[in-house]
Amino acid sequence: MTNKKNSQIDFESYLSNYLLETIRVSKNIDKVAVGKILNAIFKAWREEKNVFLAGNGGSATIAMHFTTDLGKGTYSDGKPRLHTFCLSENPDLISALVNDNGWDNLYIDQLRGFIKKGDVFIAFSVHGGAGKDKAGMWSQNLLRAMDYAKKIGAATVGFSGFDGGPMKDLADICLVVPSKNTGHVQDFHFAIMHVVSDLLGKKIASFKK
Repeated sequence: MTNKKNSQIDFESYLSNYLLETIRVSKNIDKVAVGKILNAIFKAWREEKNVFLAGNGGSATIAMHFTTDLGKGTYSDGKPRLHTFCLSENPDLISALVNDNGWDNLYIDQLRGFIKKGDVFIAFSVHGGAGKDKAGMWSQNLLRAMDYAKKIGAATVGFSGFDGGPMKDLADICLVVPSKNTGHVQDFHFAIMHVVSDLLGKKIASFKK
């Protein structure tokens, strides 16, 4: 028989600790990196370049959400719209590419012949390409795509957590959320992409040539 009193205490303790950790992480977010990400995307808008986004699992939903906010939420009447493309949202294309060329090539295959010098590639990965499970090393498709984008001359941006993984060193700009909790890492990826989208919209609206 479940002890309702103990269950309530456990729930409240977990919730309190989670929220306290959220406060701690928020105080240690790399604000300089956030500013650099904002400026990189603003530069792409000014130069009418493309922004490509990708992520796996829960990070795919963040990439999709960010794509929407950047493409729709930053639009200002009479000014060009930011060109945004999410590589994680088309199940027909994803299944076809994975079936033919494998999971590791999913995102690099979509960038070939599309991404150009001056564009921006943004990747979301909780572990930044570190760690592995039954299918092997995590997020190698993101790292391969990021390396390809760099060689083309695109700016590369990473959103990671834990120790940053290989993405921390590969990306031109990498925001590493200082937490070893997947929930907190993704919480802050969402929060920061909202901040960047909001600020970018304001910069675009006030920009004068």
